[in-house]
Amino acid sequence: MKLKAAKCEFARDKIRFLGFVLSKDGIQPDPEKTKAIDKYPTPTNVTEVRAFMGMCSFFRRFIPSFANIATPLCQLLKKDTPFRWTPECEIAFLRLKEALTSAPILVAPRLGTPFIIETDSSGKALAGVLKQEQNGDIKIIAYASRTLNPHESRYPAIELEALGLVYAVQQFRPYIDGARCTIITDHAPLKALLHRKDLLGRLAKYQLILQEYDINIVYRPGKKNVVCDALSRYPPINAVIPAHSAEDSLISLEQAKKEQSEALWITEFKRALQEDPNQPELQDYILVDGLLYRIPAKLSQELQLVLPENTVDQKDLCCGS
Repeated sequence: MKLKAAKCEFARDKIRFLGFVLSKDGIQPDPEKTKAIDKYPTPTNVTEVRAFMGMCSFFRRFIPSFANIATPLCQLLKKDTPFRWTPECEIAFLRLKEALTSAPILVAPRLGTPFIIETDSSGKALAGVLKQEQNGDIKIIAYASRTLNPHESRYPAIELEALGLVYAVQQFRPYIDGARCTIITDHAPLKALLHRKDLLGRLAKYQLILQEYDINIVYRPGKKNVVCDALSRYPPINAVIPAHSAEDSLISLEQAKKEQSEALWITEFKRALQEDPNQPELQDYILVDGLLYRIPAKLSQELQLVLPENTVDQKDLCCGS
């Protein structure tokens, strides 16, 4: 083997390599590369949507529930589908950009150490996240997701949840094959999936697939436990204040970020959205450029800036550039 000195780096804390930053902590997208996505203008045709999705797909391993978030944009890429940029497309566009600017560091797995898999199945997509306890902390190793085909979307709840479980273990097989793995689900009937002897059809097929692995299925009621601190302190509805347009009353983006950072419940909402933006309790909220917004009931309306109640009591505010 021969190495060219000009292309080698030694004794570095981190290096950039093929669009990623590698360090002792793990791997993450290169901020220089994600800048192009963050600054990408709103698509005006299918070609621009395809280009944006191509860039995002390169980093999809860093985005939890990528397939679920991207569904409205993927619909635009289907053959013979007329281009129509809907509010749902705009929200998906903003969520993907935000997810990449706050992408987590994915760590290297420690073989021989038990793994943890969390799965999620919705009517649109399957998703899974592979984790592992390292140095006393739970670290994220990998994300996986895909959309459902029309046939799968009609599965009963138990079969859909089981499909999500099977999808996750198959995606993460290179990591968990031969290792102990705990699978966490919020669907209680799945606990019996490995042991029932009277299963038929798809469930019997899924049972056979899962028996190849050394897994233990654990029931955890609801996604609330993922971010229970944030969701247990949900603010009263009148504390979520929309940013109304007003020419004589503006708050700068910097001031809005400062106000949000000083409100504990807003900070924890942000953390919850970064950990799992697809929780049902959080579907009315979105992060854009580090700011928390509420999605209005009518998607044709503009996003509403969330501010602490005491801030709005002082003066009617709106978000200005």
